Amino acid sequence: MPLPFSAPDFSKIQLPNHSSNSVLRRIISFVAFVLLLSIVSTRHYGTPLRRSDAVEQPSLFAPPLSLKPGDGLADAVTPSVPPSATSQSELRHDNAIPEPVNLQGVQSKFAFATFLAGSDQELDYKEDKYLIAARILAYQLLHDDTTRSRDRKIPFIVLVTDKVGQTARERLRKDGAIVLRVPGFHADWLRPNRVSWRDVVTKLRLWELIDFERICFLDVDHLLVEPLDGVFLDPAAEEQQTLPTGVAYPSNPSYPAPTSYVFAGNAEGKFGHHYPPTEDGRDWRIGFLNAGFFVLKPDLALLRHYVAILNVPDSFRSGEPEQNLLNMVHAHNGTMPWRQLKTDWDVHYPNLGNIWAGVKSVHEKWWSGEPDQNEIVRGEIGRDPREPRLMGPWMEGWRWRMEHYFDSTDKAGYSS
Repeated sequence: MPLPFSAPDFSKIQLPNHSSNSVLRRIISFVAFVLLLSIVSTRHYGTPLRRSDAVEQPSLFAPPLSLKPGDGLADAVTPSVPPSATSQSELRHDNAIPEPVNLQGVQSKFAFATFLAGSDQELDYKEDKYLIAARILAYQLLHDDTTRSRDRKIPFIVLVTDKVGQTARERLRKDGAIVLRVPGFHADWLRPNRVSWRDVVTKLRLWELIDFERICFLDVDHLLVEPLDGVFLDPAAEEQQTLPTGVAYPSNPSYPAPTSYVFAGNAEGKFGHHYPPTEDGRDWRIGFLNAGFFVLKPDLALLRHYVAILNVPDSFRSGEPEQNLLNMVHAHNGTMPWRQLKTDWDVHYPNLGNIWAGVKSVHEKWWSGEPDQNEIVRGEIGRDPREPRLMGPWMEGWRWRMEHYFDSTDKAGYSS
């Protein structure tokens, strides 16, 4: 069966100035990847997930909140089901005060995490693109030989809201993820630019996961190119002392900033960037953090500080709620400035040239080869017009590769 897209014209790709062996290896890998797609794309995928298939989760007793005793992380040798999610939203209401959340059986001081907000209406599986994106991340971080963590004890945690159905949560657990249903953070005065951003402040619940020394958060619309384990040891992810002075912002003196913190990420990129991006090339909004990829150290004191600010009406511009809050608290001229990670860990608005050049992950929706309409209106289009056609097959290919893998393990009768 022919591929459902035109094969890329490699003669038109502008390769970076790297050693010929390195470039050749990447081209060979890409060709092999496309050949694999021609095989797996002949299969049928996309059986709808039905909430009627759900099995209710046991309730737990808190505080502190904890997963069931004896639950371990996914085993690297024997396939097993990861810990079941704590139905925290049934125990705590939205805007519940920050509390420690312990994951018993944790075997690593590091974790990868994402956030899945869900939808107001039940979606057929094939229409639930963000659920598919979360499954791709689970596949890449936990299973694929080219992208999975080399330390198999590092878990992948998916924070979800009540709008993520039971069947979807069970599917993610079967894929190997730890699924944690958490109560939301909301404020009536927030006015997000998009309806889909109504729940994004809830990702701050990450700071409750005190079992971990470092968590690398990726927005669910990410794809990996290489393993990301080394990001936990990036110099920018070292613990910092809070500075004695800095630009003030609205807060509550009852919840002061902690004396030390960890917060590192990437400056917001632009279309048409060079690689690696530079300030001289005007490739990013220097000093403005993109909240889609960052490394943190869980800390209840810092979370309470964030929430105290959230409770002050109009304390920050709320068009991009969690991103603007984090940028205000961690401004470069403030007392807790965020630090820039090495630029090869992640890039926003990617193109295939970035992949050839060695970027380890890309921030782009797997189903979207073209920039969205809002980006077009803002005039942020500067990419080579060939790039969307090239990126589309590569990104969508990860979906079919994931589906093929989990379809095979399901039929074999064991969980990831």
